[in-house]
Amino acid sequence: MSLKAAGLTAVSSFGVTVIGVKTTFVLSPSPSPPPPDLGSGEVSPACRGYRTPLAHLLDVSGAVAATAWSSGAALMSSYLITGATAAEAQYGCQCVERYEPAPPPSSPTPPASASPFTTIATTGDAASGDFKYSGAVAIGEMVYFVPDEQNNVGVFNATSNIFSTIAKTGECEYSGGAAVGTKVVFAPNRCPFGYGKTNVGVLDTTDNTFVTFTASEQGYQGAVAVGTKVYFAPGYIRSGKNVGVFDTVSYLFSTVDTSSRGYDGAAAMGTRVYFVPYDYRNVGVLDTVTNAFTTIDTGAEDTFDSKYSGAVTVGNKVYMAPRGMDTVGVVDTATNSFSTIATTGLRAGHYARNYQGAAVVGDKVYFTPYSRDSVGVLDTTTNVFSTIALTGQTAGSTFWGQSTASKYSGAARVGTRVIFAPCHQDNVGVLETYASLPPSPPPAAPPPPPPALTDAAFNAAIASCLVGRCQFTLSNPR
Repeated sequence: MSLKAAGLTAVSSFGVTVIGVKTTFVLSPSPSPPPPDLGSGEVSPACRGYRTPLAHLLDVSGAVAATAWSSGAALMSSYLITGATAAEAQYGCQCVERYEPAPPPSSPTPPASASPFTTIATTGDAASGDFKYSGAVAIGEMVYFVPDEQNNVGVFNATSNIFSTIAKTGECEYSGGAAVGTKVVFAPNRCPFGYGKTNVGVLDTTDNTFVTFTASEQGYQGAVAVGTKVYFAPGYIRSGKNVGVFDTVSYLFSTVDTSSRGYDGAAAMGTRVYFVPYDYRNVGVLDTVTNAFTTIDTGAEDTFDSKYSGAVTVGNKVYMAPRGMDTVGVVDTATNSFSTIATTGLRAGHYARNYQGAAVVGDKVYFTPYSRDSVGVLDTTTNVFSTIALTGQTAGSTFWGQSTASKYSGAARVGTRVIFAPCHQDNVGVLETYASLPPSPPPAAPPPPPPALTDAAFNAAIASCLVGRCQFTLSNPR
């Protein structure tokens, strides 16, 4: 047989088809009978450092392994190995392919004229109206919007860009949600019948069934999952001073007493839940192991309400979306300290209504535009704040000079896209971040090559492997 370069074409040898990549070596019948001796050909000094890979490829059955040391494969095409006949192919002589390593993944490049922000129209009952949804939860490629004044759960397929709805039961409204497995749990905000008549909404995404479970409290603003339990943030209106807890195994609702209320959003770090200050001058912290509730002071500068709304985690820090503030709130969970990051162009005050909700892609935080005409972006590696202009907005109310106030409320990430839940808007906001996700862990290092062989040892290795089947001679045809 002969070992020759096959290029980039499909080659069939003894019933084995090989698609070459860069350089493919295929054993094919020799045009002449094999010489009687082994290793009689002249060995070029240039081949000396490349014999080990070739010997390494030959296993004890006489087959050639499917991988090659690239250093050896680079020069093996310079040499011709002859021997054997077509009938001897049954002993397992196959091919050796040399693959170039795949290039590292790169960030997608936006079209020169395209805006990274687009919209997808809502349909059905959600095609019009205000305060449609208040929060977004992603499971796989699907994003589920938390029903505020809608009688349905909004559903957005981030792959097909199709919006649909799932009918909900009851008249209660929700604010915030969290995923536990294939279920989405919605935080009870308020019901039209007042205190004591409220429920936790649960959507099973495997069959799109919506059910409710009795809760003794309402007025929660935001939800986060830790294990199989979902924790509801004690809101700033119509809420008792407690954290709501829903067990997705027993389907029971309970509460954990706190010293305060007035939060809007929650984020989990390990077994601790951090509640976003809306009215209060502190960050609430719940240890879900001990149920101990503590606070982290935010300082005296933010004396008004409507401070922050929604939070995400990056590393060991919690980043809070500025609603009435002109700074991003930051909690360092390692030191339990609070700090702020300056922004540009934001108003401060109760009626500012800047952002409401956030999502993370890589090391950047994207803030949901509530009454702003742009998406806020925080680079957590540099603490630099920037904005991305919105496009495709539908008509709506105007507030503090911001067109179409209360645009979106809540966000979720699917891949490198951020999906915004429509509040007053009659569309789903979609932001393509064109950003790379955190890199995958590097692959394990390949095993070191075997030690170099002498001419005699090299020929002996081939002989011991192939004696009685394929006899080879090594020569340089060039």
